[in-house]
Amino acid sequence: KGTYNASKFEEDKNKIINFYKARGYLDANVVKTKISYVWADPYKKKAKNMLIGITIYEGEQYFFGAIDIKGNNIFQKNEIIQGFKWKTGDVFNNDTFEKNLGMLRMKYSQRGYIFARVSPIRKLNKENNQISYIIDIYEGDKSHVENIIIAGNDKTKTKVILRELQIREGEIFDSVKIQ
Repeated sequence: KGTYNASKFEEDKNKIINFYKARGYLDANVVKTKISYVWADPYKKKAKNMLIGITIYEGEQYFFGAIDIKGNNIFQKNEIIQGFKWKTGDVFNNDTFEKNLGMLRMKYSQRGYIFARVSPIRKLNKENNQISYIIDIYEGDKSHVENIIIAGNDKTKTKVILRELQIREGEIFDSVKIQ
C-alpha cells in the first residue's frame, strides 16, 4: 500500500543488495526490475495496483579468510586482530568488516594518532570463496590539543566550562575524552 516513489525505490534496491552483502554475497546485484499494473477489482476497473518484480543475481557466498597487518608499531598484531569480531571461516559480512576498521581507527585516535590511515587490501580467492585482507596501517605522528576555545557562553564563565572538560590543552589528543 502507498504511493510509488522512484527515489525510495532506488533506496530499497540498495537495501536489498546490502542485505545480501551482509550475508556474504558480494557479487549480488539487481539484474532487472519490471513494473506492471493490474486492476484492483477487475469488475469495476477503477483503480490499478502496481506490481514490482525484481530479479536479483546472488552470486557465490564468501567467507572470511586470513588477515595480516602491516605498518603497525603502536599496537601488536595480536592486539589488533583480537579486537576484530570475526574468525576465519565465518560468513563475510561487509558491515562487520567496516565496523572493525572503524574501531581500529578509534583505537589509534584514542592514543593521539588522529591522522592514522587504515587501508584494507582485499585478496579474493574464488576457488574456496574466501576473502583475505592485508590491513596496511600508516600511523603518522601523535597529535596534541593546542587550544580549547569556548565561545557563546553568556552566563557561565569560561573557567567553569574548562574545569568540567576531561581533556586539557597540551595533552595528547584522545577521541574518547573529546566525545
